[in-house]
Amino acid sequence: MVNTLIRLGTKDDYPFILNSWTNQQVHIYPNNYSFQYKAKLQTSLLHLLNKSIVLVLHEESSEVEIVGYLVYGSFLDRQVIHFGYVKHDARREGQLTKLMQFSNPDKKTIVFTYPAKNENLMKVLCDRYIFDPSVLGVI
Repeated sequence: MVNTLIRLGTKDDYPFILNSWTNQQVHIYPNNYSFQYKAKLQTSLLHLLNKSIVLVLHEESSEVEIVGYLVYGSFLDRQVIHFGYVKHDARREGQLTKLMQFSNPDKKTIVFTYPAKNENLMKVLCDRYIFDPSVLGVI
């Protein structure tokens, strides 16, 4: 298990966040067939990052060794999670849960706006939380 700490994200973290987030979304059907999807997505994600709170989970020994992150905000007394990511080696360790609990101490209802790449994970997330990408239209 990786020992981690949480900090606020900075603009220095954006290249890693944009790259990993885009790589997850571009492989979701039918995004992979959309003309210039990757470039258009990165533009909209950068806009969203600038309007969101970013938490970064990093190795305890180094603030620059990113293990994962959570991009979120709030709307109508709900937590709106745009995307959460944890590197492959640290998955199944509760690292994303750690970020979500830290970001939502009042246990507000969670709405998420971007789908997970894994269909089985999407089923689990939709059982627990509200999936509503239309929220992006009001942010």
